[in-house]
Amino acid sequence: MNTKNLLEDAPKPFSVINKDEKVTKYLTLASKDEENRRKGDGPVVTVFGGSILYTGAPYFASMSALRTGTEMTFVICEKSAGIPIKSYTPDIMVAPLVHENMHYQNFHLTVDRIIKRSRSIIIGPGMGRDPLMMDAASKVVEKALKLAKPILFDADGIHFFCNMKDELLQAKVLSYPNGVVLTPNQGEIMKLCTTFEVSSLYQLSLKLPNCFIVMKGVHDEIMFNGYRLTIENRLENQCKSKRFGGLGDVLSGVIGCYLAS
Repeated sequence: MNTKNLLEDAPKPFSVINKDEKVTKYLTLASKDEENRRKGDGPVVTVFGGSILYTGAPYFASMSALRTGTEMTFVICEKSAGIPIKSYTPDIMVAPLVHENMHYQNFHLTVDRIIKRSRSIIIGPGMGRDPLMMDAASKVVEKALKLAKPILFDADGIHFFCNMKDELLQAKVLSYPNGVVLTPNQGEIMKLCTTFEVSSLYQLSLKLPNCFIVMKGVHDEIMFNGYRLTIENRLENQCKSKRFGGLGDVLSGVIGCYLAS
């Protein structure tokens, strides 16, 4: 499949946003100051990710959520990633719960408390593909579905989305009405198309009618149930690839904040 063909049958975008336009008015949503607001009333985002190899990704996602307007962020990660992530900043609450000898009852109790406090869940930044992390991701997603929290899948979270072993859980995610966002790059969108046996982003959006798909590229494409929004990049010549490491993690944190608002 050629990436140029991904948008061949897509309708013309119903709206186009230029990246050099001022977006201050859009940022007030997450940071509005209400008179009666108390500590703990603001948006809370949880990031599931962070493994022995990848500790920067959950940090970037969490910090971008905080700087967009989130009051608190949690990171649920592999045990070996806990101390590195904690050492980056005191602003993130880190729960290094995933390890080979973890007590599943304690894991469930702690995850349950964190998910209840959160307003959106990000699955994937720095998660890796270790079976232990994939299994723990299933449990986190199941809790999020039960508590009706919006879920964003990014990076290895998209690999998880494409390879859910529990068919019942997959069916619940695909029919989930409370907000599912996918943030794939072009390679990941091709993997999604292969998994769901379609040949374009437009067909994929019809196949996944409850999912917002944000395809990252030179010009970003957002699809939802056949509707298309294009975000033009006026700096195309200066930053054509737009794929330096960590940018996708930052985007997932920003979107996670808005899902929580």
